[in-house]
Amino acid sequence: MRSNYVDLIDRYVNHQVDSGATAVYLACQEGHVDIVRHLVDEAGASLKLRCYDGMSCLHAATQSGHQNLLQWLVRALQPPYLLLTLIHYYWPA
Repeated sequence: MRSNYVDLIDRYVNHQVDSGATAVYLACQEGHVDIVRHLVDEAGASLKLRCYDGMSCLHAATQSGHQNLLQWLVRALQPPYLLLTLIHYYWPA
């Protein structure tokens, strides 16, 4: 039987607050590499969800200047997603 803690993680790991930010987005914004890795690798957090203003986890890490985290994100994200993120950033709709 699964614990209530695990059920809560599964239910809320990708929860978006009023701005659209998720726990992994906020951890990227603050440069917490170990927390981001845990949320993604162990809890199943998505790196592909965006805030409602269009900002992604990759944007947050880049804008905040967190180079170690940025390197990990580039390895973790698949190349097509990286290209789409760059296109969205430089040529917004």
